[in-house]
Amino acid sequence: MDVCLALSTLGSDWNIGSPIVEHTQAEWEALLWFDTRVKPSWGDLLAAWEIYKTQNGIVDDSLGEGVAIPEHAYHGYMDTALREMFPTAPADAWRLSCGSETSWVVAITDWKLSEAKPTQEQLNAACQAIALKIKINEKREEILKKSDDTLAVVVSNYSENEKLSWAKQEKEALELLVDPNAPARLLRRIATDRGISLVDLRDKVLNNVAQSEVITGSVFGQQQAFEDLLKLAQTIEDVEGIVVSYTIPDVTGVTYENV
Repeated sequence: MDVCLALSTLGSDWNIGSPIVEHTQAEWEALLWFDTRVKPSWGDLLAAWEIYKTQNGIVDDSLGEGVAIPEHAYHGYMDTALREMFPTAPADAWRLSCGSETSWVVAITDWKLSEAKPTQEQLNAACQAIALKIKINEKREEILKKSDDTLAVVVSNYSENEKLSWAKQEKEALELLVDPNAPARLLRRIATDRGISLVDLRDKVLNNVAQSEVITGSVFGQQQAFEDLLKLAQTIEDVEGIVVSYTIPDVTGVTYENV
């Protein structure tokens, strides 16, 4: 439910003392109330929300398509935008009102600063910038998480202790490639207990390293390509248009000799 939209069904120009962000019952009950009218109960809001949904063709508890009021106008961005525009303003420099004073569900009331109250167009631009920053950060987190998840799948069949030994295994394998008589204590013990020759184990380790480089290089390249697209994003639609999906290259036949 959107509390401000529900509240607008019950009346206009409601005078509230803090922005509505989470749209939850707990937030509503803790909300500072400055209006002279009785504060509606949570049950009143739920009933009003059903009316609003019917009037606006909303079939579920999301706003859905076709609702003209922009998302950033009532999700708490306005107060943040004002704080960025007037960083030295005291806490009580303005109040926010739920109602139909403007085309927004949330409007500014009780403006106490000597500076002119920003126009709706100025606030709209500031709120859009905040919303865009939030979307960009969310998309960046998605890009990084899916990159990590993709590489985690690649190494999921190995134990943690084995993964910790990979750097040492690679070092010893490279030493054996230069000097077959190198100590390589770890690889010699693995080869003995596994029942294969030291040369075969050396080549397996080096081939695994080569294949890992191909996979990680590919995933990192895809990740950075997504990040490049994100840097070019100018609108929320640009950000949401970035579909993050990683592919793992086929490394069949890749060896340290041909990588």
